[in-house]
Amino acid sequence: MFRLLRYFSIASLLAFLIVTVLLGFLYRRAAIQVLDTQEEGKNLAITQAIVNALQPQLLTYLSLTHDLNRDQLRTLPATGVLSQMVSSQVAGLPVAKVKIYNAEGITVFFNQGERDRERPTQE
Repeated sequence: MFRLLRYFSIASLLAFLIVTVLLGFLYRRAAIQVLDTQEEGKNLAITQAIVNALQPQLLTYLSLTHDLNRDQLRTLPATGVLSQMVSSQVAGLPVAKVKIYNAEGITVFFNQGERDRERPTQE
């Protein structure tokens, strides 16, 4: 009788530990998935707000940059104007960078965010 109680106790302890570890793993996975979904929603909202605020300027800029190469994009005066407008829109927001792609998937605009510009360089 005593052996049966000992085996039952050990088996119960092992089962309890296995279930606890499994539930902990599943809870962690679900929590990370919820956080990822929330952050994606926030990023989408910020992106949509920037697009709504700058839509006419963005459409004009994209039409200007249709057939330009990288060097021509850098020297385009509209790039500086758009950069200032984007910077004013994202001021105070947790935005690391803004990238705009054309229909072919080529980056036609890149703006470094405030957080990265203020970060001290490591030497």
